[in-house]
Amino acid sequence: MNPVFVVCAYVYIYLRDVIGASSSGGVRPFHHWRTCAYAHISRFGQCACFILLSLTPLRTSTVIALRSPTWIVAGSDGKYNHPGAGIPSGTICKIHQSGELFWASTGAYNGDGTLFNLPALINRANASGRTVTGKMNALDRSVIPSLQRYLEGLRRSNPIFYRQIIERKKASTVIFFAIEAGVASYTADSFVAKEATAAGKIVVTRGERNSCPGKTCPSGQSIWMDGEHEAITEYLSQHGNAPDGTGEDFVRRMILLEISAKPSTVGPPISILLLDASGAKWIQRGSCPEITISNHQDPHKKANN
Repeated sequence: MNPVFVVCAYVYIYLRDVIGASSSGGVRPFHHWRTCAYAHISRFGQCACFILLSLTPLRTSTVIALRSPTWIVAGSDGKYNHPGAGIPSGTICKIHQSGELFWASTGAYNGDGTLFNLPALINRANASGRTVTGKMNALDRSVIPSLQRYLEGLRRSNPIFYRQIIERKKASTVIFFAIEAGVASYTADSFVAKEATAAGKIVVTRGERNSCPGKTCPSGQSIWMDGEHEAITEYLSQHGNAPDGTGEDFVRRMILLEISAKPSTVGPPISILLLDASGAKWIQRGSCPEITISNHQDPHKKANN
């Protein structure tokens, strides 16, 4: 539901009651006006809460990572939408940095900042783990209870938005990528939320884990994607999973396919990050900030020295 519509509805109710009172021909006692004012303040308070919860970020994104034994290219779209309302609100960076760790996510992202705040949880997980897998294990331990509490509160305060998250099956998905001992590595976890009992108890569990290097990519080559990726999946089913051209070009073309298929939820600017043994650098920065830590050697700059 559009929050603007809700505001208009409450303004209409308020004016209707005031006009009705004025046209009734009688003078109402003071205690009646005080009670009426309290009621309308309550209505506007409920409306404000609805608006704030409607702005809770839910990432409708396209995120893709392409890995070879020596590098990872990660890319995402850059469009942000008001969740539930479907109103575009500009652009946003979806590939983030926490020290030497880079990450992206789809689904529930920031919550109300207290019950579930994914960036804060990731910063803590990054500080507590030594490897990409260890950092993700630390994130699992904090995300699962936090996401469950957030969803329990959301079911009471904003049932429409809550139902959207539950119907996604995967309430949130996170991918970490970094250079470990000169090797490009990524680990991605999904967090699944469901109403597990007749009483509607919410249970959050870790879903499928994808890691490369790891059991899910024995060859060392992998294409990982999440969020909106139906057009990409269809393309790969027709043309095979072997990317043609450079990794950067392939990732860019795949995201453009999804933008063309779903322009209302996926859109520019595109961000593309390269990770290899030399470090990390933006191939296409989009709306993202500069990398703050990187030892990447630019061969063109080196040649000019």
